[in-house]
Amino acid sequence: MANMLAALVCVFVVGHVTALTNEQVAKFQTTGDTESNTGLVGTVNITTEDDKHIIECNGIPDHETDTFPNPTNPHNIKAKNHHFEIPVTPTEAAEPGCLPMGPIGVLINGIPIYNPFTKAGNNAVEGEYAKVYDICDGHPNKRGSYHYHKSPSCVIARQNEVSPLIGVALDGYAIYGPVDENGNTLTTDDLDACHGRVVNGVYQYHATETYPYILGCFKGEVLPTSGLHDTTKQCFFASVTLSDDPSDPDSNAGTKPTPTCIVFSVTSIFLIISAVFN
Repeated sequence: MANMLAALVCVFVVGHVTALTNEQVAKFQTTGDTESNTGLVGTVNITTEDDKHIIECNGIPDHETDTFPNPTNPHNIKAKNHHFEIPVTPTEAAEPGCLPMGPIGVLINGIPIYNPFTKAGNNAVEGEYAKVYDICDGHPNKRGSYHYHKSPSCVIARQNEVSPLIGVALDGYAIYGPVDENGNTLTTDDLDACHGRVVNGVYQYHATETYPYILGCFKGEVLPTSGLHDTTKQCFFASVTLSDDPSDPDSNAGTKPTPTCIVFSVTSIFLIISAVFN
């Protein structure tokens, strides 16, 4: 009985831990460098109201970029009014959530991250359907929104930490670089289907050089006001259990994976505890 109660308390604590510390929130800032195409400086601002972090940014990269438009990308980089709302205390979802097109998270420099897919569900980073990216692994889309589909090398390289925070997903869980707290470089094989792991009782995502690169699915619940695009259209799961290429007919990318965890609500925990002692 004591072991069961301890397990229930552990589940409750893990599910109600702040994913971003105050020190990490302070890391959301740009270098102040002027972007060469636009002549503008990137901005990012994060405030905390009640149970939400509100992130507002203009979408201008604060690092070197290629010249846009160019022969491989006809689009300009344009200033945006990005507005994202994420939970201060993430809640693990009953089932993993799919990744729609558009922003699924935002990096500390205010640039959104997208899923690793084309609209048709093919790998947008490697292979036959790969897009072309600039020297810092980003590019603008037809709306002028600069973003990343893969591990952002320039954002990671400028941080002098073993396992640097590089951003946050829209479900509130933090995103770290590919090196863990022990100095080991992680690969997709070291992570779960959503491309993350639990460290000191807190779930976190990792950017790696291997598919699905940043997120494979949402581990947590996303707020209705998050800024996430419509999940009823072109919403994908990046399962890596069968194939790294979602265009492969044997891959189950785009299908809902079987959950590998059980999530207890606060109400259900108290009901179980009551049942134990009765």
